[in-house]
Amino acid sequence: MPSFNLIVIIGWGVFWGYWLISALRTRSQTEREKSSLSGRFYLILLVLGYWVLISDPAAFGPLLRRFLSDNVGVRLIGIIIMFLGLGFAVWARIHLGQYWSVRASIKADHKLIQAGPYKVVRHPIYSGYYLGSSEPPL
Repeated sequence: MPSFNLIVIIGWGVFWGYWLISALRTRSQTEREKSSLSGRFYLILLVLGYWVLISDPAAFGPLLRRFLSDNVGVRLIGIIIMFLGLGFAVWARIHLGQYWSVRASIKADHKLIQAGPYKVVRHPIYSGYYLGSSEPPL
């Protein structure tokens, strides 16, 4: 089953590659931006979040038990769900276009996006990312 691991790694690699490249095409002028203190707080939360994902400190007791068998069908379904979630996040990012930014800010000529996935879900990037963030089958 190592090929499933490779598919997951390639899928996430393509997602983050697109995300980083598209971040270069955003508007840089802002009318109002958060303070640098809130930016540091955001960075601390981000680092702590990745630490929780990598170290898996919440895996204890019943959380260590599988509720689905480990077979090819279950892994295929998981990979399909991962790609659907990441695709939904990319679709939302494409609709935001140049108005996307890492930090919440008001851009010059700011407008509210209400088309595409934003017509269905309030936070489609978060929703897609969380849907695609199942634990990789390593």
